[in-house]
Amino acid sequence: MIPVVTADQMRSIEELAFKSGETVESLSQRAAESIADEILRLIREELLRPPVAVVAGPGNNGLDAIKTANILANSGISVKVFSWKRQESNSQQAELEDVLDESRTILDGIFGIGLSRNVEGEAAQIIERLNSFRSETDARTVSIDIPSGLHSDNGKVMGVSIVADYTVTLGYPKSGLYTGKGPESAGVIVHKPLGFTIPEDFSPLAWGFTQNEYEVKFPERKVGSHKNDNGRLIVLGGSLKYPGAPVLAARAAARAGAGYVTVAFPRSLYYTITSHLNQETVWPLPEAEPFTLGPASVEEAREAASTYKALVVGNGVGREEATIDFVLELLGLPGPEQRRAIGFRPSPNLPKKNDKHQIPPTVVDGDGLFALASQDSWWVSTPQVQILTPHPGEMARLVNKSVSEVESDRFGMSVSSSKEWGKVVLLKGAYPLIAKPDGKVYLLIESHPEVSSAGTGDVLAGLCGFFLSLGYPAADAAQAALVLGSRAASIASETVSKNCVGATDLIDALPAARMSL
Repeated sequence: MIPVVTADQMRSIEELAFKSGETVESLSQRAAESIADEILRLIREELLRPPVAVVAGPGNNGLDAIKTANILANSGISVKVFSWKRQESNSQQAELEDVLDESRTILDGIFGIGLSRNVEGEAAQIIERLNSFRSETDARTVSIDIPSGLHSDNGKVMGVSIVADYTVTLGYPKSGLYTGKGPESAGVIVHKPLGFTIPEDFSPLAWGFTQNEYEVKFPERKVGSHKNDNGRLIVLGGSLKYPGAPVLAARAAARAGAGYVTVAFPRSLYYTITSHLNQETVWPLPEAEPFTLGPASVEEAREAASTYKALVVGNGVGREEATIDFVLELLGLPGPEQRRAIGFRPSPNLPKKNDKHQIPPTVVDGDGLFALASQDSWWVSTPQVQILTPHPGEMARLVNKSVSEVESDRFGMSVSSSKEWGKVVLLKGAYPLIAKPDGKVYLLIESHPEVSSAGTGDVLAGLCGFFLSLGYPAADAAQAALVLGSRAASIASETVSKNCVGATDLIDALPAARMSL
């Protein structure tokens, strides 16, 4: 796995390299060779076109940019260089326009990870002009290490920031690329390692992984094996508004290889749900009212779930008051009357209803998270809840913050919440991450924007439940689900138009994805 680091961590790694004999000049040359290699690859693949306008700032990124320009020129690529000089008395705008003229690729080397204050003055004007030139023409922008103007730790735009199509991040990926405005500003992120060595006790902000860097192990189906030996999962959800959500989660688990999958849902949805299932079985539940689960559904739901290896709950279940009561009581919190008593706080010592029917290790998704967010200290009395799969909006509700606050501190907020709750948090988004109660974070450093459509979160929850039902520890189950889902996204995007990949396309690609791992 690849360390994902802050600016200070990256500087400390560079200092170790300098102490061992590395020089600024040699490091810059390796960086330039890596950047040029990537640009030449993109040109060969016709993703970029010359001429290349190289925009260099006064720092190390500027040095890397100028060295890259020399390599590209020696490779036969048409290059023009603009060197912005801080404190220049005369405007350099005319010089910039001359460099941009007829250029089809911009190499951004203005600012790097050392930026700590807002970009102002002519520097801001230059960045704004580069962005407008990109939008007005068919030019594409490549940023060195991090888009100029983007804070390398938290992804905050420091007044104004380059909007890149590609970012070649050097050494180790910077955390700001994956949080805040980083995903919007960085475009496609390409990592170039540069050969650094880190101490054995080094603790990065997160460990990055890709679908090719994490081994997913599936149980071997032996002669005489039973369907229940290969994962036994129940998915509980569905409502009049979202009948398809639990179906997607269940079908994903089944197509990934689960031996036995059941969908539990409000009884009124029987014909709607069964018409979309094949090998999955069903468990219609009693209702508070048509299409809605409530406290009267809890006893049978707990009885059903107790016979399975894992439970996924919340997919499309609804947000009615009765449904919230159902979810909370199902997960182990006392009944609604007791919960609503003035001053009530959950306690692990409180007697629970239906103790004879214990639910298995549980994934909570979608509307199930909405129910948890309605109750203070819910985590105290829900030991079977092992994985939460919120998107930023659901996470914001769980921690009582705004979505923007969550997006700007994805790492810190996920870690602190996971520690407090004692649960694994899989925070979805452009670059999903997994936070463990022990403080470790794992980040999927590849993005699949083509699958940002309704239902893909349900697919991921179903995959988490599948691996949990195989006996995976919670964090491993979440990581395996992300890897398998990412591989399925790659396969689906090759067989379906990139802008049309949906949840069912992911499900259909799962067998091939599993085979390729």
